[in-house]
Amino acid sequence: MRRSEHRVIVSGLPPSASWQDLKDFFRTAGDVIFTDVDRKGGGVVEFSNKDDQERAIEKLDDTEFKNPFEKSYIRVKKPRDQMTDEERDKEKERDEKDEKEGRDRRDRSRSRDRSRSRDRRRDRDDDDDDRRKRRDDKDDKDDKDDKEDRDDKDDGDKADDDKKDDKDADKDDDEDNKRGREED
Repeated sequence: MRRSEHRVIVSGLPPSASWQDLKDFFRTAGDVIFTDVDRKGGGVVEFSNKDDQERAIEKLDDTEFKNPFEKSYIRVKKPRDQMTDEERDKEKERDEKDEKEGRDRRDRSRSRDRSRSRDRRRDRDDDDDDRRKRRDDKDDKDDKDDKEDRDDKDDGDKADDDKKDDKDADKDDDEDNKRGREED
């Protein structure tokens, strides 16, 4: 069952790409009616009309495709059976040029992925450092609060001691007064 003749072939997708990611990405070109991906970096997108198909090739060929996990540069082209002889020749020249320059689109995206993983590690290390700093700051604050609590307690104990001393002094005064009256 064929849904539409107006389809494009996509290559260079990251392995984590889903048909939903592909559909969302290609909606900028037009009315997408079907998408499918394979785990080898390929995919198919079908449009409701020829203008949307051509716009997708024009706008999205050799662009950066991103999903929540990875990004890569993709190729978007017509299926070979829909290409004119001129388009096939142009495609062949481009592939030969890329091969001559030793440039593979997947290598390009892999190198970006490797650097991103280093960045993720760096970010994770920075996050760990931030967490450690916040924890140390909190520990310092807790220590300071504990010291203040001890100081307050010590002040309270001193006040209690002073009150006790005052009571003892009052009691001594009372006893002295009592003795003084008895002597009179």
